Amino acid sequence: MEESLKVLEEGVQRTRELNGSKEGIIHLAYIYTMGSNFTPKMVRNFLDTYPDYHIDFHFTVGTTGDILAGLKEDKYDIVFSSYQEGEPDIEFRKIGNQKLVVAVPQDHPLAIHGSVDLRDTIAYPQIYFEKGSGLRPVIDQMFEEINQFPKVAFEMEEDSSMAGLVAQGFGIAVMPDIPILKSLNLKTLEISHPVYERSVYLATLKKHYLSPVAKSFIQFVCQQTEGR
Repeated sequence: MEESLKVLEEGVQRTRELNGSKEGIIHLAYIYTMGSNFTPKMVRNFLDTYPDYHIDFHFTVGTTGDILAGLKEDKYDIVFSSYQEGEPDIEFRKIGNQKLVVAVPQDHPLAIHGSVDLRDTIAYPQIYFEKGSGLRPVIDQMFEEINQFPKVAFEMEEDSSMAGLVAQGFGIAVMPDIPILKSLNLKTLEISHPVYERSVYLATLKKHYLSPVAKSFIQFVCQQTEGR
């Protein structure tokens, strides 16, 4: 019965969207590292650019694994995430790169430097992303390239909590250069070696219905991020 009501509600919503292509709901999920700046700024710019659109955005934040699973379960229309291998039903569009840094406490021995080779971080306990994070394989690959792995003090799901632990001296961390780092008692170091690429993507299901407003938002995001 509940499933039948859900199908009926979806049908009513789609009819309403088709009759008025500037109205609708967009279920948008994104990874933690895109929550403090990129996503809210992109949505704000979209709504300001199209003031005649009447859209309700429903936001969800989580790890790449969790929100891509939700995408496949039809919980979300659009996802901002890392790329994930083995997802033939998902279309990934690159929308930018994320800079990674090494975050250290202000009084840490490495804090005297402006940049660091990852080989010089091995001696210190590190706060690491959990396996469900899209950043985990990127950072794993960086350490594989230097043939050394750090001692992991803690594993975290979310980057702002990770930054808080760094600021309180629980370890150092390889993490995205997010705005909150500038407000905490820590220092960020450029990574001089190894060379890396950390990309982020807009993900949608292939061969799946998208409302006119969702398509408009996707087009806007792709135009705004072209060439990044």
